[in-house]
Amino acid sequence: MHASYPTLQPTYNPTLLARAPSLAEDISYFLGVPEAEWQMHPLHRSLVASPPKPFVDYTARLQELSSLPDPSRLLGHAYVRYLGDMSGGQIIRRNIAKAYDLDVDRDDGIRVYDFKVLGGTESANIGDIKKLKEWYREGMDAGVGDDVELKGLDIFCVSCVC
Repeated sequence: MHASYPTLQPTYNPTLLARAPSLAEDISYFLGVPEAEWQMHPLHRSLVASPPKPFVDYTARLQELSSLPDPSRLLGHAYVRYLGDMSGGQIIRRNIAKAYDLDVDRDDGIRVYDFKVLGGTESANIGDIKKLKEWYREGMDAGVGDDVELKGLDIFCVSCVC
């Protein structure tokens, strides 16, 4: 929707950053159902019928930011979403694998933290992830440019009303 917006365009790479397919694989793994069936699972249906208030508030805020004439504040969400998963998410990935005795080489249950190498299809290692973070930060800098207001910390305030 906002892929060509000047602030967001330099970091737009759905092939590299798509998390939904990996998240769906993780959910189906933990629910013990085929990937095509997890949305019919009673737990998922219950969460959809009555989502937690923080989830409702967060998604409403994202929808609000997305509907603004200038959706630049979505960059804050993207910053947390992608750089968070590329940084602390890698530690979380290892901790989840250890806590649930998951095979990190198979990635079952922890695929959401698996990123591909820049320009490739194989899984990124720590060095590759560092390159991804550099690419992302450079894209954010290019998108924001010399706009002093956008460089302000308030762009990263996704969950509050700024």
